[in-house]
Amino acid sequence: MRLLYTPSFNKGVVTIAIDGVQVGTVNQFAASLQWQTQWNSPTLGNGTHTLRVTHASREVVDIDAITVP
Repeated sequence: MRLLYTPSFNKGVVTIAIDGVQVGTVNQFAASLQWQTQWNSPTLGNGTHTLRVTHASREVVDIDAITVP
């Protein structure tokens, strides 16, 4: 699974959980705008999974896309 987002000076942090287990934290802050930055999940087995992205800090976060190969 891949999460695409756009870091910038006004962005905050999201936490990412898959199947109820936190697997990552993405700090979307950057001094200047950056396009199509990505976070990649650990390898997932076949089957159905549950993704939870939680807004953790600051006023704004951004998610451009979530892709599953």
